[in-house]
Amino acid sequence: MPSFARISRVGKRRSRAACLHAGQAKPNYDEQRERGMRSITSLRIRAKADRVGKRKDGRRVKKDFMFTNKEHTLRGIMATILGVISLTSLVYIIVESYTKAGEIPLQYGAVAFLTMIFAFVGIVLGVLSKSERDKFYFFSYLGIVLNVLVLAALSVILYAGAYA
Repeated sequence: MPSFARISRVGKRRSRAACLHAGQAKPNYDEQRERGMRSITSLRIRAKADRVGKRKDGRRVKKDFMFTNKEHTLRGIMATILGVISLTSLVYIIVESYTKAGEIPLQYGAVAFLTMIFAFVGIVLGVLSKSERDKFYFFSYLGIVLNVLVLAALSVILYAGAYA
């Protein structure tokens, strides 16, 4: 009988030691999950920032670190590039037309038509990139705004040319 009791105690101690180790790891994981962080390193950085919360003059210091795996959308970047190309082409056409008093070659009209196509494609790419989840949307919005600006400028030019 005593040997059975000894074995069972040893078994309990082993399981208890395993539970203590698991218990130490679990709160870190739960805290990490609650704060939305990716690694124990980021959790330690956050803890250090919590300790260094105020300056000597009493003002609070921003102490939130957020590590994320989000990326910018590729379609949003392409929409922004198309918007920049379209806008610079349109500005160049307008400046050249102004300096030459309206006497410009027909190729400038083809460039304006291409900028309109680029703008439509850029808007479509920007809207499609906005529908992706867990991404940064800065370039999506920027691409949409630039391309809408190009289309608005082209619309004003065509309206002024038709009714002026």
